[in-house]
Amino acid sequence: MADQVPVPSMKTATSIQRAADFQELYANHVRVNLTPYDMAIVFGRIVEREGAVSAVDEQIAVRLSPQTFKAVTISLHKILAAYEAQFGVVSSSIKNADEMLESLKSAITQATQVPKK
Repeated sequence: MADQVPVPSMKTATSIQRAADFQELYANHVRVNLTPYDMAIVFGRIVEREGAVSAVDEQIAVRLSPQTFKAVTISLHKILAAYEAQFGVVSSSIKNADEMLESLKSAITQATQVPKK
């Protein structure tokens, strides 16, 4: 099928090692940036500022090729489905997934349009 993306199997990895500068962070805010050539997932934390105003401190952006982005998306979907099968449905603050998908499609269309001269 055209939509199938080969996902690397962990069976092929001989060893996994953490780099000396490996870091772990907590994120409760995620944003996706799109261009015709790559996609970036930007992770951040929602923090309170003066006067109980919320702000997002963006911490890191991970840039991926569209093919890798799709493979990661498929893998995350499968992992979440297995998690929910074992522990129950995870609630989400996303009110309308279809609206979010349409917004993402619109962003992709805008990112891939050639500017008119």
